[in-house]
Amino acid sequence: MGLLDHDEPIDPEIAASLDAIDAVLAGEPVDARYADLAEIALLLSSERPEIPTSFAQSMDQRVARRFAPAPAKVSRRRRWPSAGFWEATGALTAAVALLAAIVVVAGRGHGASSASTSSVAATAASTAASRPPAGRSASTPRSSASSGAASQPALVPPAGKSSSPSGSPPLQPPTSGRKVVQG
Repeated sequence: MGLLDHDEPIDPEIAASLDAIDAVLAGEPVDARYADLAEIALLLSSERPEIPTSFAQSMDQRVARRFAPAPAKVSRRRRWPSAGFWEATGALTAAVALLAAIVVVAGRGHGASSASTSSVAATAASTAASRPPAGRSASTPRSSASSGAASQPALVPPAGKSSSPSGSPPLQPPTSGRKVVQG
């Protein structure tokens, strides 16, 4: 028993009638109880119009083309990405580099960077070290023990004693206000 488009099975009597029609059209004998149905099927098939042979051949060719077996898979070599892929990759790389350059340049203009802050502090410290403090003479040595907690150690070594080969003072982190006493 076959099924229709839905899930209900075909009535066995209808299935037997359809099988009888198929058998008559195929030229096979059918049971006597389906003789009337077989006669109607033969009359209808004899009255159908004949199609031209050229049309029948063109239809056969179209069907053969449409339902031809799939061609055998050809082993394809690995293809390299097309030139368009490389162009897009290059453009993307250039865009990222341009964006990074813009961020770097824009970052320099806003706020003080650590390099500019250090150079300003070093310049101020060197001018303060070369001037004598107020109320003291230039010949009076300053000791860190007598100056108290308010004094800050110099950020740069005295002039002429630079440890850096370029003559610029070494960078030091800012003090936190704590003193380290070594004894």
